[in-house]
Amino acid sequence: MWSVILELSFKVLGYSMIIYGLWRCITPLVRPLLAERSLKVSRRRLRTHNEVESAKRLKQNSSYIIQHLEMVYNSLNKEDRPQAVTQFIFLTLVLFSVSTILLTMALQDIILGLFLGLLIGSLPYTTARIRLSGLRARNSITFLNIFHIILSHYQSTGKDIYFTLVNTLQQVQDPDMKQTLIKLVNAMQVQKSPREFDRAVQVFIYSIDSQFAKRFGKLVLKAHISRADIFQSLVHLDQDIRKRKVDIEEETTRNQDTVWQGYFSMFALPLAIFFSYQMSGVLNYWYFFTQKTTLSLFILCLVLSGLSTLMASAMRKPKADI
Repeated sequence: MWSVILELSFKVLGYSMIIYGLWRCITPLVRPLLAERSLKVSRRRLRTHNEVESAKRLKQNSSYIIQHLEMVYNSLNKEDRPQAVTQFIFLTLVLFSVSTILLTMALQDIILGLFLGLLIGSLPYTTARIRLSGLRARNSITFLNIFHIILSHYQSTGKDIYFTLVNTLQQVQDPDMKQTLIKLVNAMQVQKSPREFDRAVQVFIYSIDSQFAKRFGKLVLKAHISRADIFQSLVHLDQDIRKRKVDIEEETTRNQDTVWQGYFSMFALPLAIFFSYQMSGVLNYWYFFTQKTTLSLFILCLVLSGLSTLMASAMRKPKADI
């Protein structure tokens, strides 16, 4: 049974990495040709007003997914790489295709192969979302704890939002929150256009994902672009944050049961296998895993157990939102 699972795992991982590696090597060579070809196709298609309007609608629908993936990537990484989203999508498609083909051949069931292929293909995005949830949970708590420092520095720096964030950055100990602030400060330093700076603020808000961060982000935009005085707004925000911090302890206690239930599956599955093996007696226990139904259910339980553990990890800390 374990040999079958290991063989399938190595095949899925091996073939996926080979295809992905070849694509990474070929992409720099064919990218100029593809860009030139895309430009020619676009010029031919965008000749009439109706075609232009149709292209705009199509671009809006498809760009929402791309923008969402870009926000996820920019929140989790230090640098903004233009090709990162394309590579992420290609890796997802490779994992889905390879795993679906191999599992369909092994299980002799195309429906089950497609279902398990979808689960495996969604692992990169699921992992990224779980990492993002953990980052937001940590950042949201840290943001509440450091906001009084922001307010203090805003007064001491003569109400200069740039030096406020720079001085605050020197006192932040949490690495995730520090990196989030660094990206925002860097956007101020390079003198970006209002539109580009607005996008940097949106990444900051997305990395924290709380109403307090949204309000602060709007105030940063107002202070940096319009040079407005936001002191009173910061004071009101500080009052709301103090009220919210009082409720966090209660929510932490309430979520503990759910977190432990999520971690329980990580121990329950190995224990269930061990006790069923002990109770099998003289029966050939591993024979059951050579059957399609048993092997399929085991793979499904393994995937769901892993997802349950990852979700429990993301819920360990409460989200400091209203």
